[in-house]
Amino acid sequence: MKKIILLLVTSLVGFNTYSQKIAAKLDQELSITLDKGTLYGSLLVPKSKKPVPVVLIIPGSGPTDRNCNSALGLKTDAFIYLSEGLYKHKIATLRIDKRASGKSAATFGMALLDTKFQDYLTDVEQWVNLLKNDPRFSEVYIAGHSEGSMFGMLAAKNLGATGFISLAGPGRPIDVILHEQLNASLPHLSDSTRMFLDSLKLGKYMHNGPLVLRQTLSINNAEYLTDWMQIDPAKVFAELSIPLLVINGDNDIQVPAKDAEMLHQANPKSKLVIIPKMNHVLKDAPYDRLGNFETYNQPKLPVNQQLIKEMASFVLSK
Repeated sequence: MKKIILLLVTSLVGFNTYSQKIAAKLDQELSITLDKGTLYGSLLVPKSKKPVPVVLIIPGSGPTDRNCNSALGLKTDAFIYLSEGLYKHKIATLRIDKRASGKSAATFGMALLDTKFQDYLTDVEQWVNLLKNDPRFSEVYIAGHSEGSMFGMLAAKNLGATGFISLAGPGRPIDVILHEQLNASLPHLSDSTRMFLDSLKLGKYMHNGPLVLRQTLSINNAEYLTDWMQIDPAKVFAELSIPLLVINGDNDIQVPAKDAEMLHQANPKSKLVIIPKMNHVLKDAPYDRLGNFETYNQPKLPVNQQLIKEMASFVLSK
């Protein structure tokens, strides 16, 4: 068994070296200038004499950037691997920095403190319209990862994208998922956590709540979280009439596979794919929490290859 593991590690390192060359050489920087700042993204387009499909990749929560990395310690390069994998299938991709991440964040400055839930949705819609008006692209697909799945499906509903892909996207309201996640690490505060979240959902912040909850669910993000809690992803997903793909890993310990199953049940016309061993950052990982989270800081570890095949097949099947 040790010999097999060593061979696998060698293979992964080699893949990463090749991977870095593709994006570094062929990425094109795009930007959208708004009143309060500028949004930036990386476009990777395969050579073709005719228009190709493009996939907009929307990052997850917090300051997660276009590459699925974050100043909070997340270093995965997952979206680079994903873009380059799709590139090999003649599919273009656009990876984006949200207002609060990557190159975009510095341009918004203090305006980030006033960012509303609707602002992030409007930003995604601006990117979609930019791609829809680009003659290089035949169809525009939206792929939302984690929290990005919610913004992706809302944008797809509003703008009529060609298709939508949920990557480890929640199937339940975020307050339900937050309680589950917090209860895993703070089981002794289960009742307090429920009260805190219920109050926040009603637009009231518990200033006397446990310190650890006030630190985790900061008052600075209270309005954003309250707005987010009003969204039921399964209900939004049920209203979509475009081609739909739902992907989750069975070793995702942040958004479990049952959320993907809930989305699929809400809209049975969707295709559901549960990938063995894949975790929340789209990489193969053990289920135990320590080993799983170690992959969140392993940029040399590529994303699961079945993920790329499933996405490519979905996009090219039209």
